[in-house]
Amino acid sequence: MENNLSAIAIKIEEQFPEYLTGPIGIKNIDIYTIIQNITPEYRLYIFSKFCDMLDIEDYNMGLKYAYTKTEGINNKEAKLSVDQVLELFKRIDKKIFMEEDYEDWNNLPEEITIYRGTPKGCNIKALSWTLDENRAIWFYKRYYSKGNVCKAKIRKEDTLCYLNKTACKEQEIIVDYNKIYDVEELSKNKINRVTTFNFEDDDMVNMDFVVESTTKLLRTLSLVGIEPKKELAEEIFKSYEQKGKYKSSYTIDFGDGFKKTVAELIAEIGKK
Repeated sequence: MENNLSAIAIKIEEQFPEYLTGPIGIKNIDIYTIIQNITPEYRLYIFSKFCDMLDIEDYNMGLKYAYTKTEGINNKEAKLSVDQVLELFKRIDKKIFMEEDYEDWNNLPEEITIYRGTPKGCNIKALSWTLDENRAIWFYKRYYSKGNVCKAKIRKEDTLCYLNKTACKEQEIIVDYNKIYDVEELSKNKINRVTTFNFEDDDMVNMDFVVESTTKLLRTLSLVGIEPKKELAEEIFKSYEQKGKYKSSYTIDFGDGFKKTVAELIAEIGKK
């Protein structure tokens, strides 16, 4: 399969150079190397362009990596609709895709209660839900304070995969949203009663995200004449690592009293 992956890498470099973080290369190539070198928000889009060339194992591992290492699939840069991503998931082999999570999925009841924190209203046209009500509330409180938390039901046969041990330990379940039923919104009183969360992975940082975010910001800073020196890279990396997530309000200390938030830096870049 290595020769086929090399051909895919060459095609991507030729057709989508603007979506790459750097040259993919074809020496010791594997599906992870290909996905890793694609700018995160475009990974699912590029994957969809070459997935028909993959064998069953690389298809499943490639989609899993592209999905779990992408921050949001509905952003305007994603270039794929949620319906198109759903079709990608309909092609997976559950045992290969879920790995050690397959047994847990297999033991789920035939009717499953699922939850999702939403930015507004109760939009159920979404792939990603969770089995954990508290986790959905956590997402709502962290990102969607003006939204709500949806509760719904779905048949196990209409779920596509379950990701927990092999992803972010969020009891995430990917579903065919066209098959969801008995949808309701949790009351604000119930949501507000949940004030603390004890998730074992709360203090864990997604290091892939930290590395990619640091690299991307250093590259864009060069557009405003800020030289990406080693000390600067270490400072940005430390900021991301401590927070564990990108926020536009993070302040980067460049030394000599020169400090700017990420939002200010992006605004400067936008003027160029």
